[in-house]
Amino acid sequence: MTAIGDERDPPAVVLDTSVVINLKKNLKVTDQWGFFERLTILVAHGLVGWPRYVRKEIIDARHPDAPGAWIAGQNAQPFPEPAFATLAEVLGAAQLVDAEAEDEVADPYVVAMGLELRVSQPERRVVIASDDVVDRMPQKESIATACERLSLERWSCHEFIEWAQSVHV
Repeated sequence: MTAIGDERDPPAVVLDTSVVINLKKNLKVTDQWGFFERLTILVAHGLVGWPRYVRKEIIDARHPDAPGAWIAGQNAQPFPEPAFATLAEVLGAAQLVDAEAEDEVADPYVVAMGLELRVSQPERRVVIASDDVVDRMPQKESIATACERLSLERWSCHEFIEWAQSVHV
């Protein structure tokens, strides 16, 4: 396996809400804006993206910190939104939605976006960046469980930061 950041053809990384929020826990306050500037470059180069529901979850939660302010200002999206058929496939593989939840959650869209990228760009490595690793049955399963079942690679927030800081663009 290629070391993080040591790639000629960098992967497509799909961000989950948990990773965007956890960036503030994993980066020093003095390093956050520089990291978000770097992240903006990675988005512009088509290396990092997220479904619109990730942005919506963060904005609706009113995170007035660096991650919330950054994603609120991000309107460009390098990856297409997943099709309903792909969402159905993902939801058939893992219970990513709590049936009692009032709002639509981003989790199935994150995994579906990764699955579609893997199918549409088979030569490209696709990674889901998510810290959602705990199944909360009977309500819902984690993104980690869905990735395992669908053979999608997953990075933690720490692994994502390491890659984002070292990848060459």
